[in-house]
Amino acid sequence: MHFEKLEKSPVSGEHYEKHFGNVDANPLWIKFLPDEEVNWIGSFENGGFKLVNEKFLESKTKPQVAILKNGSFYIVDYISKELIFHPDDSYFIDFEINSNSNQIFLATFWGIYVFQDNKLTKEIRPEFIDGIRFKEIKNEILYGEIYEPEIDWSDFELNTMTLVMKWGKYEFR
Repeated sequence: MHFEKLEKSPVSGEHYEKHFGNVDANPLWIKFLPDEEVNWIGSFENGGFKLVNEKFLESKTKPQVAILKNGSFYIVDYISKELIFHPDDSYFIDFEINSNSNQIFLATFWGIYVFQDNKLTKEIRPEFIDGIRFKEIKNEILYGEIYEPEIDWSDFELNTMTLVMKWGKYEFR
């Protein structure tokens, strides 16, 4: 792994620091550990709503780390120290990345946002739901679950090539 989450704020000046998003009172601090490069620290702004969530994923093919912190989503190149992708919205609850097709899937409480080459290409918004979580991408199918209030979680499949989602008896094109 080329990064580690810091549990407390670092000592100022100990490492090169870069802030992503606005500086807030309780940012996420990550120490990046690139091979044969100088370690550095990134500060990441929290999302705009009171959701507490974290998820990290390091790319296997690029020097990049995807970070979800309290609704805000970032992809950072840990060698160049550059922000690769950061949508303006900050209400995301989960993400999955299909590196084969350069797709990013971001879940909210009400739908899925699909980005291709960092551009929004599709929104899928099933009615009367209250959450989405992803499990995995396997054989170009994104597997996950949707929460229906007063019912429970149920499985869905999203074909990453056609962007057709199947959920129970419903199909979203």
